[in-house]
Amino acid sequence: MNLFEDIEKEHLLLEKATGSLVAMTDEMTRNESDELKKNIESLCYFFINFMVNYHTQKEENVIFAALEKLNLPRDKGPLFYYALEHADHLKHLDEMLLRLGKPALTGEDKNFLYEKSKKFCIEVWEHIDKENSVFLVEVGERVRGGALLEMNAAYESFLAGFNFPGLSAEENIALAESMIARYKPVLTLPEHIRGDGCMSCRFFGEGCNGIEHEWWTEHEWEDFFERNNRD
Repeated sequence: MNLFEDIEKEHLLLEKATGSLVAMTDEMTRNESDELKKNIESLCYFFINFMVNYHTQKEENVIFAALEKLNLPRDKGPLFYYALEHADHLKHLDEMLLRLGKPALTGEDKNFLYEKSKKFCIEVWEHIDKENSVFLVEVGERVRGGALLEMNAAYESFLAGFNFPGLSAEENIALAESMIARYKPVLTLPEHIRGDGCMSCRFFGEGCNGIEHEWWTEHEWEDFFERNNRD
């Protein structure tokens, strides 16, 4: 059991699955079928059950809680906006399922699903890029010693106490992998340029000034400039 390794593995699955969701809704704009519609619904529920309820709770209930104990605020800065993005992911999925619940889909409905899946995909990719390149790196630097032991114990308790509605974690993963194998994921979108760091964040400068300015202490800034001067 390793929280950071588990999060990174799930990120790899989620970024592929979102790419498959775009491929599926794109196909639906041209070739609708009851099976395709059902598969899109199933993948949306995978994201709700596995990503929003399971993966996200790992971050918020375990990692965020550990950072709060180190006096990092949850009502502003990175933690606030990460949680806001988690909530936005669910809103996109709920809107898609509402359309998919209609007895018959119009052309406008199909285009809505395609555009919504792209927006969802872009936001998930951006979120994952920030977490991999900035957030998890900072957590690894800050949560050490006794705090790390405490966080690992909290993660063990989380895993022992979490109950999936319906499919298990393994079954959810198998479902996503089957959809990824069947519907080749898109790897890029012209509307989005992927990148690392806070600069790629849609909230940077619009509410959050980045981890360095939101979290770093005077000592950390001094250490940063000292290392740069040595280089």
